[in-house]
Amino acid sequence: MHPFVLTAERNDTIIRIMKVGVVSDTHKNLDYLREATRMLLNEKVNLIIHLGDDYEDAEVFDEFDVRSVIKVPGVYDPEYMDRKIAHRSVEDFLGWRVLASHTPVSHSNDFPDDPRPEDLCAQKKVDILLHGHTHIPLIARKEHILHFNPGHLKENDKKGYPASFGILELTSEKVIARIFEFPGGKQLFCEDFQKPQP
Repeated sequence: MHPFVLTAERNDTIIRIMKVGVVSDTHKNLDYLREATRMLLNEKVNLIIHLGDDYEDAEVFDEFDVRSVIKVPGVYDPEYMDRKIAHRSVEDFLGWRVLASHTPVSHSNDFPDDPRPEDLCAQKKVDILLHGHTHIPLIARKEHILHFNPGHLKENDKKGYPASFGILELTSEKVIARIFEFPGGKQLFCEDFQKPQP
């Protein structure tokens, strides 16, 4: 597993399209995560983001040729109490400011100095909010911010939604957000969004 750094390839080809795999709420369902990883790699994703629950499940990526990984812990993961592990991450993907967070809003288990997703969105400091926690797949634009929840990767979930994962395909001007049912790969949702003008 390699830390994510967005740079041009060794041959100096400029990256114009980026594909990001997004998973969340795997809850130790490692066989599901392994198969979802295979499906994402077949889609030629540039990196995979794991949005927590369980943080250590992302070690599965070490079994594959996953070039780059971003992971954040779930609010009840033991790693959430470790100050050396960031609860949230803001990355720049081709000019899109992307927040990875387990929860869509702040949580009582946050540290006092943690960035608050609702504040970052209200202040328009991010363009895309990736989150899990609810186990409910979601693609929605709220106040010019794209909210994306890939759902969960559990065999059975009490909320009644099938297992699913997501892919974001980004250019500097547009993002296509898709959510796929697992294990069949049927596309459940697809929306595209133009980047808002500054």
